[in-house]
Amino acid sequence: MPLRDDEHWVLSYYRTSEINGSLFFGRLARVLKPGPIQHDLTKHFADEAQHVWYWTDCLDRLGTRPIRLSDAYQDQYLEAAGLPVNMMEILAITLTFERRVINQYAKHMAVPNLRPRSKRRSTSSWTTRSGL
Repeated sequence: MPLRDDEHWVLSYYRTSEINGSLFFGRLARVLKPGPIQHDLTKHFADEAQHVWYWTDCLDRLGTRPIRLSDAYQDQYLEAAGLPVNMMEILAITLTFERRVINQYAKHMAVPNLRPRSKRRSTSSWTTRSGL
């Protein structure tokens, strides 16, 4: 059964959002002085990049390629709240954002008739994010 357009878009949107997160935290880790925060952000950057691969692999296994999207979940935050002005705001927004993403993946997994491969990728990303 071919992937529906809405499923294709959602999975591509998740992937694009993970790319944006990975690039953001990679750039941030690059400019911070070495220390505990840089260390933790480097790990977060690597986790986000792994999540990109999960979604890319999911789409590949479903027989399709990602859609190139210009907007991601983070863009909605920037539009609503503006750019964070210091590290504390970045960390607070990140915590809020990650909790909401976990909630979104949980909602996605509860969708009736969800394809098993898509459900596995949502679970994989969710368990990685939640530390399970």
